[in-house]
Amino acid sequence: MSDASNTNNINKGSYISNLKGLINFAALCTLFTAPPVLVIGMGYLTSLSVQLLIFISLLIPILLFKIKRFARSITFAFNRFQYLYSWLFWCLFFALGTVVLNIDVGNGTTIAYIGATLIHMLVIFVFYLLVLASQWRLEIIRVNSDKTKVIPTTRTIAVYTLPIPLLLIGRFLYFDLNSLTATFGQKQEFQESITVLLNGLSYVLIILMMIVIVLYLYPRHESISKAIRYFRIFVTASVWLAVNAHLLYGYIPDWGYAIIYKLMPIFKESILVYVSPAIFEYITILIAVFVGLVLERKLIAIKTKS
Repeated sequence: MSDASNTNNINKGSYISNLKGLINFAALCTLFTAPPVLVIGMGYLTSLSVQLLIFISLLIPILLFKIKRFARSITFAFNRFQYLYSWLFWCLFFALGTVVLNIDVGNGTTIAYIGATLIHMLVIFVFYLLVLASQWRLEIIRVNSDKTKVIPTTRTIAVYTLPIPLLLIGRFLYFDLNSLTATFGQKQEFQESITVLLNGLSYVLIILMMIVIVLYLYPRHESISKAIRYFRIFVTASVWLAVNAHLLYGYIPDWGYAIIYKLMPIFKESILVYVSPAIFEYITILIAVFVGLVLERKLIAIKTKS
């Protein structure tokens, strides 16, 4: 059973039936994952058992999908590439978090340990549910994507480029420098180190954006002049790059910086360091896609008339 054939499940049945299938598959994956993970952790999600969970959670759903007996029961769209992408995002999301799940087993009785084990199984189930639901949504976006429309194109490019880089960038910008028990000079050195990391992540985002724009807009099975589409790809990438390059290296007046710091208070443990860059980049992609699509339509119109 291939990924391509399985994507037809998007249009099969109702949303509720697909959701039920997703929940059932998450439960099935949990049944295969929880025993070895919790045995190593002796009923807990220890550092070693979490590492095993990360490794197993990548393999189990893909292996189950390859087994026809289990694949037939999958009523939702499953794509291995989308799963890998979603798995990586949620692994990073939880790895970068600061909250640790501590479960008190009371006096250490058998019932208390069983309760703690069941709760940790529920945590594994929720993890699978988040990953599978994300990949399901990604697959729906991919199948329903339309390169001739602005919003679907923007949405598709955004979901494949923004989540992971902005998650990492936001984590570094979220850190509160005032919480450091260090001298002023040490804090400055730490801030400079973070700045270097942020510059590196910015370049990663730029490279990823260029790759996705090219791969997504490339005219594979479309009745359109390749020269015109190549021009659209160039314009779309150039507009996005120009806006971001100006923000990173261009001139910005003092009042501009004041607005930026208001919308994105860095190093102050503000959730806006995740939200504001995501909104800005989405709008930038929207503008770039709009400009590229308008020019493509004009060139097609000119070619048709001639």
